[in-house]
Amino acid sequence: AADTLQPGPPCGADRLRLEWRRLPAEPPAEAIFGALFANSPTAFWLDTSIRPPAQAARYSVLGDTSGPLARVIEHDVWQPCATAAEKIRQLLAQPVDIPEDLPCDFSLGVICALGYELKHEATGVPRGQNHRSRKSPHPDALVILADRAVVVDHARGETILLALCPAAESDSRRREQHKWFAHTEQALQNIAGAPHPTDSPALSP
Repeated sequence: AADTLQPGPPCGADRLRLEWRRLPAEPPAEAIFGALFANSPTAFWLDTSIRPPAQAARYSVLGDTSGPLARVIEHDVWQPCATAAEKIRQLLAQPVDIPEDLPCDFSLGVICALGYELKHEATGVPRGQNHRSRKSPHPDALVILADRAVVVDHARGETILLALCPAAESDSRRREQHKWFAHTEQALQNIAGAPHPTDSPALSP
């Protein structure tokens, strides 16, 4: 269905805090994705293109929408509702406290997959008479508010866990996020300690 929100309600007027944990190891991003997110229909895996010369991309960001504060919007330009830009602004309206000592350049937020159909909302270009017959079976925009993520810092050889947490100590969603920290830290330690495939050595002639 268009414009669906899931899995849970927003935090309301309560402030959120971005909390983080650091793991002094750099498990392969593909191993992290396979172990933690491969079976999720809303999994994402992003790699930055900002890198020094002769080095790999610095950050890999992986996650899904299994957290208690995650939201998902599927936008259909044919539905008489708010535009995709308006919905993104609504998702970002929640106040969040960002720690000054955050060890990476990513602080969660929205992750979007935007289709070409959004040009009609963005530019006002009219649709042709046969436009509806060519409508894609996929959402014209898929917008995720990520409340958790695993960030691999390839430059420093470490992994950062991020989670949005309600400030109230008694909030069950805060406890759920802290359980995720503990579970994911253990999973990453297991991945980091396991042998990983490498390139096969060249065969001797």
